[in-house]
Amino acid sequence: MIGSGGTSRTCVCTVSETDRDAGNPHLNKKDYMNYECHITCKLEDHVEAEKIAKWHGWKTSEIARDPLLGQDTYFYLTRHHDDLIEMHKEMNFMSGCLRNAGCTVIREKIELTVYDTKSGTQ
Repeated sequence: MIGSGGTSRTCVCTVSETDRDAGNPHLNKKDYMNYECHITCKLEDHVEAEKIAKWHGWKTSEIARDPLLGQDTYFYLTRHHDDLIEMHKEMNFMSGCLRNAGCTVIREKIELTVYDTKSGTQ
């Protein structure tokens, strides 16, 4: 029974114990507990930043209307890792490379992704 405040509904899903314990068969280890790093640069630095990112195996994107930075469009470098210490080292290294090349690094961020059905392979 699912309910609160005097109302209730009966859940009528039927899942075998084996399926329930197996989790989602479309997911694998990298779908869980993954660190995602974003380095935000000014859009005007995108040419140089993209060269550096590709050289070091980072992904890039341009995103408009950042929820914290406002309505402008920014250039982002993104990388994933399963180890926080290594992710932090890579972020510091990449930010240093960008700054040495004259790029303006606006923000560095590492997020812990606890669960995500998008693993980049679909």
